[in-house]
Parts: sequence; structure tokens; C-alpha cells
Amino acid sequence: MRVLITGATGGLGLALVEKFVFEGFETIALGRNLKAGEKIKAKGALFIEADLNNFDFAKCLKNIDFVIHAAALSSPWGRYKDFFDINVGATQKLLNASKENGVSAFIFISSPSVYAREKNQIGLIENDALPEIFMNDYAKTKAMAEQIVKGENSDNFKTIIIRPRAIIGPNDNVLLPRFLRLIEKGKFPLFNNGNALIEPSDVRDIANAIHLCAQKYEAIGGEIFNISGGQSMPLKNMIEDIANAMNKEVKFINLNYELVKPIIGAVENICKILPNYPEPPLTQYSLCALSFSQTFDLAKARDKLNYSPQYNAFETAVEIARNLRGGA
Repeated sequence: MRVLITGATGGLGLALVEKFVFEGFETIALGRNLKAGEKIKAKGALFIEADLNNFDFAKCLKNIDFVIHAAALSSPWGRYKDFFDINVGATQKLLNASKENGVSAFIFISSPSVYAREKNQIGLIENDALPEIFMNDYAKTKAMAEQIVKGENSDNFKTIIIRPRAIIGPNDNVLLPRFLRLIEKGKFPLFNNGNALIEPSDVRDIANAIHLCAQKYEAIGGEIFNISGGQSMPLKNMIEDIANAMNKEVKFINLNYELVKPIIGAVENICKILPNYPEPPLTQYSLCALSFSQTFDLAKARDKLNYSPQYNAFETAVEIARNLRGGA
């Protein structure tokens, strides 16, 4: 079996390459990071340097059985056009090329950001309604791409959508590094006293869930799956555990959400008119993510994929922090 993985040089992409090579798939990996590309080659996959805005997908889709589309512009800040071009435009082009070349299944990696609201959300299920107004353009364009992907599902071309929650892994450059930088500075902002529940996922569990989708694609076409590590704890407790692993003392700064929100909104508006569109120190989306709980109900993934988390993502985060920062 042959699989094409986009976004292969990202944290999840590298784990996917390792998983699918291990499972015996002939693996073609697309990405932009040449250094990570060398790691991919060492794992036994074919690496192709690719900018999805200007790439002819057809040339690498011959005899491909599965496409795993993990590439995205993932950021709490940026210009709408940039998000749209990658998250919607490139997805549509890849879908079209996949269908034209007889690909059997298309697995789209979406984001739990599509659920983001200014309230606690416990036990989210896949058919829970999404917000009428999304928290940022990343969430908006991922939701748009979901609709396109789901609409292409057919008897001969199965499409599946995965929403992985807060991925933790050694090559992660999104969540854990941001926490580590704040801990290194010795100060960490908390909202709602740090009681918001966080439910991270070990990247190996996400890769396993996606492999399960490839195995069961004929029966699950058109489906969406929420995937996480299945365990949650208050954000403050997680940060304390990571700081202890780093042998760092961290001072928590408790802030009032309602007072801070308009200030962050004003800073965002200023950043939008500055020449380089600089990212604010904290965005309204990040404020929401730090302030409110979001956890998943994994019943559908258990029932239809036979998915069960095998790793404790909190322990993984502590191990990574200890290894990267030289903690005891």
C-alpha cells in the first residue's frame, strides 16, 4: 500500500511517517523543512520538498492508495488570505488531484479550534454545533476545509476528518514550546485561576488513530472523529508538573479575563495596521484557550475505530521538558 503524507516535516507529520513506514506502507512525504526531510529519508520514506501554494500534486499521486493531509497554516495570528490559501485552497487542489488519480481515501487533519468558544466545553462530541463566529481565521478556514472534504466523500473516494486535541511530542512546535518559554521566564499568566481543563494527546496516539482510519476507511467515509489522550487536568497543575521537571520556579500571575480581553482586542487592532502585521504577545484565541476547558468524548472513536489512547500525554510533556531543559 502507498500513502502520501503532506505536512510531513511538522511534529505530527514526522510521527505519521514513522508510523506508516513501520506498518509497511510505501510512504511519500511532502514538506518544506529540508533538515526534517533528512530525518524522513532516514526512516525509509521518499521525501519531496513542496510548497503547497505552488505544487503540482498530480506528479506524486500515481498509484497512491491513501492521502493524509496534515499540512496547514496553524497559528493563532496571521492574515486571512494566507490561512485561506493553504487551509482551503491547497486542500481543494489536493482533493481534486486525489480523485483524478484514483486515490481510495483522503484523511484530513483538522483542528479542535473549530469548537473554540468563550465557555467551558466538556465531553464534546463530533456533531456538536460549531460556533456561528469563529475565534480566529485559522479556526474559520479549517472549518471551511472540513465542509469541502466531507462534501467530496463518495462510494469510490472516502474522506475522513480527524480533530486531534493539543498534540504533545518531541517535534511539536506549537503548544509545549510556548509553555516552556513562559516557564523559562519564570512567569506564567493564569485566567480563571488556572482551572481550565486541558486534555493533551501524545503524538503517537494521534498517528495510531490515523492509521486506524486507513485500515477502516471503507466503513467510515464521511465521518469526523474527535481524538485526544482521554485524560484531563487543570492547566495550572500541568504547568507546575512541567516546571518541576525543569527544576524551575514559576510565578503564576492571576489575571481577570473580562478585564484583559478588551486590552488584548485593542492590541490586536493595532497590530493589524502595523506594516509587518506583528503577532501580539497574547491573542484573543489564546486567551480563550487558556481560560476555558475543552475536552472530548471519545465514544465514537472507540466504537468505530477501536481507538484507545496508549500513552499519557502529561507524562510525555514532563519527559520532553526534562530532556530539553536538563531537569533532574
